[in-house]
Amino acid sequence: MINKNFMEKQLKLEVGKKYILRNGLTTGPLRTATNGTSYKFEANVKEPEHTTDSIRAWLPSGKFLTEGVDNKYDIIDVVD
Repeated sequence: MINKNFMEKQLKLEVGKKYILRNGLTTGPLRTATNGTSYKFEANVKEPEHTTDSIRAWLPSGKFLTEGVDNKYDIIDVVD
């Protein structure tokens, strides 16, 4: 469970780094998205309910869908 009082960091996303999502899952290494949309980064995410990795994409800010709405797939921290 994510603490609602947690102050999120302003992250500068970098290709090759792994990140922690709002739902507690970890991304694989970030790569540049080539899907022709405003999403600039993508990575594989291992979700317990799926047998294969999901591929998720993010805006430059680390938001999964839109800037003004929190989503369980938002990037909130970097894996050290």
